[in-house]
Amino acid sequence: MEEIATDYTSIYNKVNRLKDLPDFPQPDDYGVTREEIHDYLLDKEEVKERAGSVKSQYTTMGLLLILPVLVLSAFDKKSLPWGDYAIFLGILCGLVLVLIYTSVVKAIVRKKFSTLYDENIEKYIAAVMAYNQEVK
Repeated sequence: MEEIATDYTSIYNKVNRLKDLPDFPQPDDYGVTREEIHDYLLDKEEVKERAGSVKSQYTTMGLLLILPVLVLSAFDKKSLPWGDYAIFLGILCGLVLVLIYTSVVKAIVRKKFSTLYDENIEKYIAAVMAYNQEVK
């Protein structure tokens, strides 16, 4: 399933600008109402934002990456199984934590998109995005 190619405002603004043109796709032709489209687009935006901004995702991944290294640094090198090379174990554990985090976030967002998916509204959105107004 594809994500929405553009954001809520660009689709909604295009509909509001061009809705009175005779050849512009009408929601009734797709079995949906304007309110349903409005709610659907807002819900999709909310799901996209649920994962957080790119900056907050990178911050979280960075913290998860260094967390095991910080924990290992609390112990004496001689008490760790591989001594000086235990740092690599910490980095490996951090990478595993980052992989788990990104997988869980992607799975949650994918699940939300799949439960939200409405074929009629998606067809309408595709028709709106494909509509090209000819300059007369």
